[in-house]
Amino acid sequence: MAFNRERALAAAAKYAARGQHDRAAREYQAIVEADPSDIRSWVMLADCLVRAGDTNGAIDRFRKVADFYAENDEPTKAIAVYRQILNLDAGRLDIHVKIAELLHTIGRTTDAIATYEFVAQSYFQAGKVAEGLEGFRMVAELDVGAVAKRLRVAELYSREGRKDEAVEHFRLAAQRLLAKNRYDDYIRVGERLLFHKDDDADILRSLAELYLVHAKEPRRALMKLNGLLRVVPNDPLGLELLADTFVALGKEDKAVSVAFELAKEQRKGDLHAKEAAARIVKKALGWTPAKPDELRKLLSDVEAEIKVLRAGEPEVLIDVADEYEEDDLDLDLDVEIDEGGEDFGVEDEDEVGDDGYDVTMSEADKVLLETRVYVRYKMFEHALIHVERLDALEPGNLDGIELRAEIYDRMGRLREAADLFVRLAQQVGEGEPARAEQYLDQAVALVPDHPQATMMLSALEAVGRGGSPRPKKVAQAKPAAERTPAPAKAPVEDASTKTPAPSALPKSSGKTPL
Repeated sequence: MAFNRERALAAAAKYAARGQHDRAAREYQAIVEADPSDIRSWVMLADCLVRAGDTNGAIDRFRKVADFYAENDEPTKAIAVYRQILNLDAGRLDIHVKIAELLHTIGRTTDAIATYEFVAQSYFQAGKVAEGLEGFRMVAELDVGAVAKRLRVAELYSREGRKDEAVEHFRLAAQRLLAKNRYDDYIRVGERLLFHKDDDADILRSLAELYLVHAKEPRRALMKLNGLLRVVPNDPLGLELLADTFVALGKEDKAVSVAFELAKEQRKGDLHAKEAAARIVKKALGWTPAKPDELRKLLSDVEAEIKVLRAGEPEVLIDVADEYEEDDLDLDLDVEIDEGGEDFGVEDEDEVGDDGYDVTMSEADKVLLETRVYVRYKMFEHALIHVERLDALEPGNLDGIELRAEIYDRMGRLREAADLFVRLAQQVGEGEPARAEQYLDQAVALVPDHPQATMMLSALEAVGRGGSPRPKKVAQAKPAAERTPAPAKAPVEDASTKTPAPSALPKSSGKTPL
């Protein structure tokens, strides 16, 4: 016999009117079993169970209703039902947490904070430290401006031996104090953080600067810098602070020595690093050095390099290369570079723009030519960084991708080079099958078992496309001894996860990024 909902509702109402709430509850139970989505009947069932004295049963039913409202984006109704549960059992801290979450959801942050505060205190009183800590953590997350509450959490984590969490919250408190220019408080919190993690470079550096500049305590600054330079021996900011600290301690000779070595190291870097080197040398010249001529010469050389680098001329690249890989450079560099601007494709009689290039050259062409100069003098890391500028200027530039593959090849990063040759083959697509086959041959020469390259070559052979037999550009990967020493290979995504269907080479669908 089919269930008759109307008859059950009528019976439940009749029993409830007579005060027979247990029998009414049975009718409502039958209704919700037949239709679990009947929320009103769930509420009536819970109410009947309350009146019948079955508190636990009522709480279970109210919880179902409240959870339903919460899951269906009706937080206000959910809060009201959860509070009915608390009327039956005020000690249900899990329900208090639910209410706090929903209060935060509807923007009643102050009420949510007060609720979490109550929950945390209650858990601690009950000896449930982990749950109490979570409550106090939520208070700190919601009341971001209250640094004291963040520090309370940090100290509680510290007391429980949870060092990593303590450090995290000390750091968050310190960042807030620094943002408010509360330097003295920041110093105290920073020192507390270092008690738990004495090799934190960022905190060591910032404390050194504050001790030197704000607190005027250079000896304390020196102690922090000693710690910093043990962790990061070549930290540029730390070394510059060390020079400033020596000046504050009246040891200008040591300050000049540190500044001189730092400037020489910074000179080896890019334009930004060279500008920093010039600034440091100028500062050192103001400290009445014993050998000012040496500093002036360094400053003159650095400023000349900056000027040429800003103009885009290759001479500065030669100077930098000389600093980086002196033993690897060709002996005839000076002769080649004196021949003029041919490395950048600029003839003497061409019309030259303000940046030193032929005015007809595009920005992408300039980047390619500059990158080739880096490659020529074996400055491969610089070349990689430089060629990546093409991503913004001209995504999918074939010459750029090919040059990048060449750089990876010469660095010994064969898998990455092979992946780029496969990408080139995909980009030219069926429009240039011979060229695509050349790229794939290069990929296989570098990585013979490259899954995507071998599959695409098989697809070309199956459809009878591609050029006639020819020598390959890269016959095989060079032995390691013949290559420039390379850094450890970065992890490369398995090309097999992106293999196209072998039925045909994929058509070019537009430019792909480098």
